[in-house]
Amino acid sequence: MSIEFNCSQCQTMLRVPEAAAGKSVRCPKCSAVVTAPNGDGLQPPTPSPFSVVPPPPSAIPHGAEENPYASPVPSTVPTSSIPDMVGGPLEAGYVLSRTWEIFKIHWGLCLVAALIPGGVQQLVSMVLQVFIGVAAQIDPILAVIILFLAVLIAIPLMVWLNVGQMLFMLRVAQGEAPEIGIMFRGAPWILRMVGLWLLLSLLLNVTLWICIGIPAGVGVALGAALGEPGGGALVGVILGAVVGLIVFAYLTFAFSQAAYLMIDRNVGVMDSLRGSWQITQGNKLAIFLVYLMLMLINLGGLAACCIGVMATMPFSILALAVMYTIMARSSQTQMA
Repeated sequence: MSIEFNCSQCQTMLRVPEAAAGKSVRCPKCSAVVTAPNGDGLQPPTPSPFSVVPPPPSAIPHGAEENPYASPVPSTVPTSSIPDMVGGPLEAGYVLSRTWEIFKIHWGLCLVAALIPGGVQQLVSMVLQVFIGVAAQIDPILAVIILFLAVLIAIPLMVWLNVGQMLFMLRVAQGEAPEIGIMFRGAPWILRMVGLWLLLSLLLNVTLWICIGIPAGVGVALGAALGEPGGGALVGVILGAVVGLIVFAYLTFAFSQAAYLMIDRNVGVMDSLRGSWQITQGNKLAIFLVYLMLMLINLGGLAACCIGVMATMPFSILALAVMYTIMARSSQTQMA
């Protein structure tokens, strides 16, 4: 027998085996993690988007129960060949070692997923340059209009591809069989992701300028009182820049997982920011070390006549998804 119920996020009708009653499954349409109803037909309370989520159905070894609505994806390597992910506090070394275990198996598809957004961007840029060049010879105003329309098209296009890339890497990091087609399923998140990036950019830049502006203003006032306004302003700007960069880095790490939370848990902008703040508590130093190590790894790839980047770039993108997955699975925080 099977159990039928509606996805709590997109209302799509789902059907799962009776053995999956009370367990978490992933909706194939919106990718939300929902809980299947019990055998009595009563659906248990929906878990917090930021509570610990068990491995998705496709990560269960072959022969166990699975969601029959999941898209069939061929895989030559069984998911069980990758060791289970360890929870607990985030450790930079474990993030990289875990990423390497996964990357050795799926490096080819990870490389393709890493190259698609950049390749499409270059192709679109070349086409637009041709159109703008032709339009400029006809009418400069027409060229400006085409450029404006191109920006309006390019922004959602690149957001769509980048969301798809993150969705692909998340699936790989969470032990699911990779499928390049997932790269082109990012449309439901475009508006929310643009809103998230705009809000984060505004928050970080305003914070930085406040941290610089206040000490600079105090420095000018003190300098004027001492007869050296220029020197006071310089000291204030330097002090403010140091404080501003520290605060900027702290907030960047605190909200660094918001985009992944939005995609993985299918939540809104504010919920993703709040969830990122929660799961990064106590992990910011480890996040900094992961970013630092990935930067050094990519510099090494550039040093190898840039050929090494073909390996270090997809490895780095996958590592960020792995880092999020470790924090999301080990976090015990709940939404307020």
